[in-house]
Amino acid sequence: MVLPRTFRSLFLLFALALSSSAIAQHLTYAEWQERSAKDLRLLPRYGDKEKTAEQVLADTVLVQRVMESEPDRRKASDRLAGMGMGLLAGGDMVSAMYRFNHAFLLDQKNPMVYNGYGAFFMALDRTTEAGQQYLEGLKYDSTNAHLLNGLATAFIAEQYAQRPTDAARADQSTKAALALLQRALTSDPRHADSAYKRSVCHVLLSDCPAAWEWYRKYLELGGSTASTSYRQQLEAACPQPK
Repeated sequence: MVLPRTFRSLFLLFALALSSSAIAQHLTYAEWQERSAKDLRLLPRYGDKEKTAEQVLADTVLVQRVMESEPDRRKASDRLAGMGMGLLAGGDMVSAMYRFNHAFLLDQKNPMVYNGYGAFFMALDRTTEAGQQYLEGLKYDSTNAHLLNGLATAFIAEQYAQRPTDAARADQSTKAALALLQRALTSDPRHADSAYKRSVCHVLLSDCPAAWEWYRKYLELGGSTASTSYRQQLEAACPQPK
C-alpha cells in the first residue's frame, strides 16, 4: 500500500499528537538556540554547566520553598514536570522548560523530567534531541510508558522524513516505534495514546486488521471519538469488509 501525500500528512499530524493534543510552537529551533545561549534555564539540566554563586543560591531557595509544601522530592518533582507539560501544551515553551528544570533540581533521576525535555524537543521538531532525552529517562525507568511512547513518537516522525527516499529504512523506523509501543502497553495496558499510535504504525506497515484492532482498543481505553478525521483516513486506507 502506498499512502497518498495528503493521507501521509494527516497521519503525521495525528501520530505526533502528544497526549492527543497539538502543541502550539512559540519558539523555533533557531530562536531557542539563540535564547538558550544567554539563558541556562532554557537548556535541559541547565546545560550541565557550572553556575554562579548567585544562581546556586536561587536554586537552593526554590527547592526549600517547594519542599515546604511538598517534602517528598519525587512528588514535588512530578508536580513541577506536570506543570511544565501543561505549559508546553498551551504553547508557553519558555516557562515549560523552566518548570522541567525546576523539577530536575528536586529530583535529577526523575523519568518524568526527561519526558518533559523530550516533549520540548518534539515541539521544536528535533526528533534526534528528543530521542536522546527519552533514552536518558529510560536509564532510570526502563518500563516508563510515557518515555517509551515518546521515543516511539520520535521514530514515527523520522519515518515520515525517510519514506520519500528510503522506504525500507522508514519501515525499520516504524517497526522500532511499534516495538516501543508494545513495551509501553505491557507496562501500562491502559495507555490509550500508545494504542492509538500502534494503529498508525500498523497502517504504515500495511497491516490493516491490526490497525483497526488497535484503533478500537484505543477507543475502549477512553480515546477521543472526536478524531473523526483519523477514522476517515483509516477507512480510506483500510476499507472494512462489508
